[in-house]
Amino acid sequence: MIEPPSPSPNERLPEDSGDAMIGLALRILAAYLAVTAVPVIRWSHATGSWWPLVAHLAALCLAVACAVDTRSTTRAFRDWTPLLLGPFLYLELRWVVAGTGRPHLDHLVRGWEAQLFASDPSRTLALGWHSLALSELLHLCYVSYYALVYVPPALLWLTRRRAAFASTVLALVVVYALCFATYALFPVDGPRFLNGPSLAPPGPVRAFVVRLLESGSSRGTAFPSSHVAASLVAAL
Repeated sequence: MIEPPSPSPNERLPEDSGDAMIGLALRILAAYLAVTAVPVIRWSHATGSWWPLVAHLAALCLAVACAVDTRSTTRAFRDWTPLLLGPFLYLELRWVVAGTGRPHLDHLVRGWEAQLFASDPSRTLALGWHSLALSELLHLCYVSYYALVYVPPALLWLTRRRAAFASTVLALVVVYALCFATYALFPVDGPRFLNGPSLAPPGPVRAFVVRLLESGSSRGTAFPSSHVAASLVAAL
C-alpha cells in the first residue's frame, strides 16, 4: 500500500489556518486594548476609581497570553477568548469614551438624519405604528442580536468547522474593533439617551429590552451601529 506523502513544512493545513486567524484576531484585540488603555488611565485618574483600569489591563494580558500560546491543550479557550471578552469590551466603552474627552456629536448625525427623513423616526414611528404586536416583534428582533453574535460561531465550533469558526471570529473582531475605535473618536449618544425610550406600547419583551439597555448601555456608542455590523457578519 502506498501511503500519501506527508505535507511539506510550507503547506498550511486547515487546522493551522484556524490557528493563524485566531492568532490574528487576538493580536488585533491586544492592539486595541493597548491603545485604549490610555483613555481608561485618564478616566481612572480623573475619577479616582482604578478598578476599571485593573480589569482593562487584565483583559490585555489575557489577549496577549492567548495570542502567543498555541498549545493544543488550551486551543478551545484560546479560540473563544475574543468572544468571551466581547461583553466586557462593550461595557468598558463608558470609560474609554469618557476618557478621550471628545465632544459628543449627536447634533451632526441628527443633521444628517434631517436631510433624509421628514421627521425623527425614533420618536414618530412608535406613535404612527402604535401596535403592541409590531412593537413586541421588533423588540424581539432587537434582542436577538446577542444570539446572532454567539450562535453561528457555536454551531461552527460544535460541527468541527474550525476554519470557518476562526474566520467568523476574525470578522467579528475586525468589525467590533472598527466600531469601538470610532466610538472613542466620534461618540454619538443616540436618541434613547437624548429623548428617553420611545412611546411604544408596553409589553413584556419591550420591558425586558428597556431594562437591559438601562443597566448595560454605554453612552456614546450609537454610531456606527455595531448591531448592523455584527448582524452582517452573521448573515455572511
